[in-house]
Amino acid sequence: IDDQTIQVSEDGTFNFVKEIEGPVFLDISYANLEWPVFLSPESSLDIQISGKSLDAVEYRGDLVASNTYLLGTEPITREINAFFNENWVQIHQQDQLAYISTIDSLKGVYLKHLTADSEKYQSFSKTFTEAWTTEINFSFNKLLLYYPRNHLSFTGERVELSEPSISYVKLQEIDRPDYIDLPSYKDYTEDWIDYQAEVLVMEEPSVKHYNLMKMDAVSMLIPEIFTNQYLRDYWYSEYLKAHIENNGLPNSLPYIKHFEAS
Repeated sequence: IDDQTIQVSEDGTFNFVKEIEGPVFLDISYANLEWPVFLSPESSLDIQISGKSLDAVEYRGDLVASNTYLLGTEPITREINAFFNENWVQIHQQDQLAYISTIDSLKGVYLKHLTADSEKYQSFSKTFTEAWTTEINFSFNKLLLYYPRNHLSFTGERVELSEPSISYVKLQEIDRPDYIDLPSYKDYTEDWIDYQAEVLVMEEPSVKHYNLMKMDAVSMLIPEIFTNQYLRDYWYSEYLKAHIENNGLPNSLPYIKHFEAS
């Protein structure tokens, strides 16, 4: 569970405790099975595994409806992963509108599955539906940020995301600290910051070293992207640590002072 090996006692029981401040999706693997489990703060869940198939997994306690639903998403995940494996080059050779349409259609498979059964949908907690929808958006929208790079790699054609594309990719949920532990939050958010920083660097007619220009851009972008102070501190510290490691302390002093001041 969550990359930790959990020992099963002689009577077949196990226990796992995780301190969380917001909703999380944890990956569970058992035998040849893998599936996600949803938890929210203060929740408790009993898992009964009576065989080596997902049909043999049953829940009791909190969030039963949400987690039973997640068991049914695994076939969708396998199907979409297979589609990407077979068509990765071809979909990135498409023009921008076609590519976004393809990714949006794949995202829609998950979203339609979530709301297909209205009675079941109403049994889910609001925390789950919002977190799962946000996780889906993070997962697929980060692929859109890869498009210019991958399209160049597979076609030799240099493109930039259009303004409508950027508006579609941008997700306000990155400014919610309770979502920081969602599986795709950090990947999406780092890619979003990097993309915005790269745009600013390319527009800057400076002869300053690229790494310094990027850190300048990050210093300007983070207060614009995040209103939450915790997230501002978190993301600036992440970029600052990487900058110190890659460029040394003397080249990092102005940014350290900026971090301390802000």
